[in-house]
Amino acid sequence: MSRDLHSVICGEDDMIIDWPTRQNIILDIIRGVSYLQEGANECIAHRDIKPTNILLDENLNAKIGDFGLARILQPGDAKYANKEISTDGRVFLKDIYNFPSYETCSIFGTCGYVDPESRQTLIVTLKTDIYSFGVLLLNVVSGRPAMGTNESTLLSEQALKLLGEDRLTELIDPRLLDREGLINSSTILRTIKIALSCIEFDSERRPSVSQVLKMLSSEEEISIPTSPLLKR
Repeated sequence: MSRDLHSVICGEDDMIIDWPTRQNIILDIIRGVSYLQEGANECIAHRDIKPTNILLDENLNAKIGDFGLARILQPGDAKYANKEISTDGRVFLKDIYNFPSYETCSIFGTCGYVDPESRQTLIVTLKTDIYSFGVLLLNVVSGRPAMGTNESTLLSEQALKLLGEDRLTELIDPRLLDREGLINSSTILRTIKIALSCIEFDSERRPSVSQVLKMLSSEEEISIPTSPLLKR
């Protein structure tokens, strides 16, 4: 029976998965994003990378699902703005320049996973999915949802606050520490730093999917900015 990543990571499922298993899930996901962006016949932006759209089989192998918002990016376009209306009447990046930012967030993707730059510019790039993947990394590491119960506290902002206060270890899922002590803390902190590099406000400063895959598959030093990464 398949389950989604959200049910496992956020505790709705009875299963508690260890860090090595979470690492394998992370690698499965970024390989899927890599295939969409670089391996498929056409360059595809998923636009809704989040735990509920990550399906796990009985062996906890992960696959990306729900391509309802996915769009093909035009060849050669560094930035591609989608201007169309879906069959059910929802507007995608069309005539919404006067909408408040929280409303633009609902135009595509899911609040908490849509990068601030896209909300402001209404332009979709390959780095849009990189941002969403960065938030998903924070989900996997912390066991927390992307938004608080009052829908005003973002996990990404919590992570940035802890970064500024040199308290990133507080982001680690207590269930990992309870089971493994500090055995994997350095690897987990490294993953948090990769996530922070993915959620840069400026898309040009975010790593490419191949760079993210390389960072997750190696032990090279991760450089993260010391200045605030997000802008409301």
